[in-house]
Amino acid sequence: MDNNLLKKYKTINLVALGLTIYFLMLPIISPIISKFFPTLWRCSYLYATGKRCPFCGITRDLDSAMHLNFSFINEISIFMFIFIIFELIFRIIIMNIKTNLKKIIVLDILIHIFVVIYLTIYVILFLNNGVG
Repeated sequence: MDNNLLKKYKTINLVALGLTIYFLMLPIISPIISKFFPTLWRCSYLYATGKRCPFCGITRDLDSAMHLNFSFINEISIFMFIFIIFELIFRIIIMNIKTNLKKIIVLDILIHIFVVIYLTIYVILFLNNGVG
């Protein structure tokens, strides 16, 4: 495989790892940002429509899940929590793999295609009042 492509993938992997850590830190970051920028840190969908968006409550639910309290968490929050933990472990493993990256890149793409399809179906069902 082209060495330049591998370097680009490693960079993309590092960015994805950083975003994953950011999402895990969101329950800690969110209250701090909302104190300094209350109008910035709000759901745009809720603000524009007056209705909850498909992802409202994920930060609160992520905080609960991190404290192992799964009692009231909705289905999308559970999926996102499991996916974020999986993503964190997957990204750390990828950072340490030196061989056979071509198969890992294909696996990475397939996993994220599945996640995009799942989230798209969830949003469509949510907007049609099928879930949420």
